[in-house]
Amino acid sequence: MKELKHILGEQMCFELRSCLIEKSGFNFRNRLARGFVTEVDCS
Repeated sequence: MKELKHILGEQMCFELRSCLIEKSGFNFRNRLARGFVTEVDCS
């Protein structure tokens, strides 16, 4: 992972992890983009 951070940068690694690894990350982005996120989801 250290080499990947060096190549892509820490921000890009975070984005990839959020989209591809974390279960809630991708679903949250989908729900936010489609307007299904409630105020409770944001806290």
